[in-house]
Amino acid sequence: MTLTLAYITFVGSLLCVAGSEQYVTYGSVIKLINVDYKVRLHSHDVNYGTGSGQQSVTATHQQEDVNSHWL
Repeated sequence: MTLTLAYITFVGSLLCVAGSEQYVTYGSVIKLINVDYKVRLHSHDVNYGTGSGQQSVTATHQQEDVNSHWL
């Protein structure tokens, strides 16, 4: 399975869903979208391990969720 991602600005070969060309710069907030399944990458306040710092990340159909905004 190949995942196709789109987000609100244009970078490389990702799909632009904003109205005009924009750039991701320091402090930008983006939403990552799987356009095949219409889900957004979503993080959870769940950390794995005692020092890894890794976090639980899933997909969600919710369009507006603060845990779907990436810095």
